[in-house]
Amino acid sequence: MLAAGIPMDDVIDQLQAKETKLTCLHFLTKSDLKNIMRDFKINKGDIQYNNDADSVAAWIIRDRDKGEESIVRYSKFQGDTAEERLNENDFMLVIMSPAQVAGLRLFGRRGKEVALDSTHGTNAYDFQLTTLLVIDEHGEGFPAAFCYSNRVDETAITIFLEKCREALGQRILGAVLMTDDTEVYYNAWCNVMGPPAHRLLCTWHVDRAWRRNLAKVRGDKALQATVYKTIRALMELTDATVFDKKLGSFLATAKNDGKTADFAKYFENEYATRADLWAFSRRLGLRVHHNMHLEALHRVLKHVHMHGRKVKRLDKSLFALTTLIYVN
Repeated sequence: MLAAGIPMDDVIDQLQAKETKLTCLHFLTKSDLKNIMRDFKINKGDIQYNNDADSVAAWIIRDRDKGEESIVRYSKFQGDTAEERLNENDFMLVIMSPAQVAGLRLFGRRGKEVALDSTHGTNAYDFQLTTLLVIDEHGEGFPAAFCYSNRVDETAITIFLEKCREALGQRILGAVLMTDDTEVYYNAWCNVMGPPAHRLLCTWHVDRAWRRNLAKVRGDKALQATVYKTIRALMELTDATVFDKKLGSFLATAKNDGKTADFAKYFENEYATRADLWAFSRRLGLRVHHNMHLEALHRVLKHVHMHGRKVKRLDKSLFALTTLIYVN
């Protein structure tokens, strides 16, 4: 059980549950289990070698020996030159289990939401973890594929999505693509899957960007709050005609006020011309406003499977990720 990576608390509970009478097992502690692991040189399946790269490489070899059950779809270590689109110092590892392929085929259909996002903090090398997520029949997020990479740009995400398409055996056509406010994911998606039926920005990411730029309002907190409430109300309007009228009125008023002119310029350049991506009035019937399923998934990975710590070794991060995959 220890070698399989079962948590020590669960190991103790299972051992004690088998005993019908009071025995020494009822006094077993985590310290005892740690001593057993040390004395018998037991690892939890994550660390195979002291060198992290060797440990990850060994894990990949073992996984590929599983044949059709393998979850590694692509790997490139730093120093390899097999992929001409990546630099010699680039790293990439694409993970997608057979169950994830089946889930993507089932839930990644025309008119359904597909979300892409990346997160830091899963290893000490600052490799980012990018997740492709779909929504199941219960409205819950289903992680369909993962990609570790040292950079997140159009080239890297394009390669990631190509591996997803190869595993799936087809493109994902007519999806509703939800991302944060960057062109990287959208451009890569168009390169591999074709244009989505709808492209939407995550409401939470848009709201965060607005809050961060309220400093452009040259006034007190009350004025900043008024501006924020106004644009937030604009976002949530569901009548397109009313939205267009209110947006024009807000911009005209804000531009003519010296205290809000800078913010008005920012808002006009960054958002007013792209209302289709964030305004509720432009996404009626889609019932998609945020990708918090992805945010929640990344929190579970970091705070449950990584115990709230920034894991230094990539093999430990992989162990936590594969545990999450099989639990889901």
